[in-house]
Amino acid sequence: MQNEEGIPAEFRPYTTDAVLHAFDGLLTDVWEEARRGESSEGSAAPSDSPSSVSLYSMAGNGESEGKKAGRLALKSLTQFIYTYGAQTLGETSLRILNYMPLLAHFNFDQGDDELRNGCASTLRDFLSSIFVVRESAEKTVELFERFLSTDSWKVRMVLINEISTLVFSNSYAFDDHRERVGRLIASQMAHERLEVRESAAVAVSLFIHSGDGSIHCKW
Repeated sequence: MQNEEGIPAEFRPYTTDAVLHAFDGLLTDVWEEARRGESSEGSAAPSDSPSSVSLYSMAGNGESEGKKAGRLALKSLTQFIYTYGAQTLGETSLRILNYMPLLAHFNFDQGDDELRNGCASTLRDFLSSIFVVRESAEKTVELFERFLSTDSWKVRMVLINEISTLVFSNSYAFDDHRERVGRLIASQMAHERLEVRESAAVAVSLFIHSGDGSIHCKW
């Protein structure tokens, strides 16, 4: 139906990419808010080097339509992702994973309980049901590496837990990348924040107990 020539465009169902593209135009302000929060949390100012990717650089550029509109859009996005995850039986769009750092940041928002709870539940429930195929595993791991280069220790702490859940739920897809993921998570045990080190230690322990890692691994 999506590609039927005889059906007017306005009557065709929206694709996931089209919906996310519409959201992207409304989220610039909340990405900027997340970037500012990242800068104030980090032990040093964000770097322009490839090894230190800011949250804002993941979002791209654009004109902001206001903080309030951005937060409302983010609430709507959490509902869309939650519904998408519940109804999608096939491969999950990797594009949705790009919002993980944003959801992780507002998981700590103190000014809006609805937004905070929406981000937390979306991260928790969506990632436990996500379906990654083997062909997408390489790109998914690259996203993990990109996410964990953020300066925000709070975002790192949340993402370590969520990445562990995603990998555990799709262990068959990450068979060829277990050592790489293990090294990535274990490297966070050297972070200056105790909270990040604890999350990484728990994640490594789960990898070992699930058989995805060994106590003899040279991570």
